[in-house]
Amino acid sequence: LARTPYSLAYYVGKLFYGSFASDGTENEATIYATNNDADPTLELKLDTPYFRTTCMAVYKGELFAGFQMRDTGAGAIAFAQIYGRVAAHATAGTDPWTTRLTATGGAAGAENAFSSMVVFAGNLYVSYFNQSATAKIYKYDGTTWTTQYTASAASTRANLYLFVDTNKAGTEILYAFGLSESDTMTWLSSTDGTTFTSRTAVLETVTPHSSSVFSSSLALPVFFGFDQT
Repeated sequence: LARTPYSLAYYVGKLFYGSFASDGTENEATIYATNNDADPTLELKLDTPYFRTTCMAVYKGELFAGFQMRDTGAGAIAFAQIYGRVAAHATAGTDPWTTRLTATGGAAGAENAFSSMVVFAGNLYVSYFNQSATAKIYKYDGTTWTTQYTASAASTRANLYLFVDTNKAGTEILYAFGLSESDTMTWLSSTDGTTFTSRTAVLETVTPHSSSVFSSSLALPVFFGFDQT
């Protein structure tokens, strides 16, 4: 079975990477770990409806992993889950992984996933997306999960990707961006992780040259190392 790495995190001296069955023949999300001195070891394997390990992050000494679900069979429900590795090493005969959050809503379509996670202002933030119903950003403070942002309209319901950057004034900012169900760009920012401001209006449209490799007139920004004022 061909496997493709999809997410990465460094934890307890090892590189953990989430993957999926890249040949499309099987629903099977996995997490492997390696320390470069030995062959990768299988740390977690989840079968249908788990499709891929979409995101990972380390928060307060725990490794969190989010998953995309894919199940369109009879009786299927729309949901996605986050697992946490609660200890660096499992006690003999126990499983170090536990379910930490389950999000539901909408149809059991292919795009039903926790898409991205980052640590910001002492909390863990995770984006959730269901293509027929909702886009959300959750916050976890080490004890409780709360919803900080919700979008349900097709024009704003986007599969959001999160990242953190610092502006010229030294303020740390949480950003979220994604393409909505109506092919419009969603661009959000927050300085406190609670109030999100739309920045979509600052995006510029361009007319690509006839030989351009871009297929859209929407110029997508570069998100790492860019200057935000």
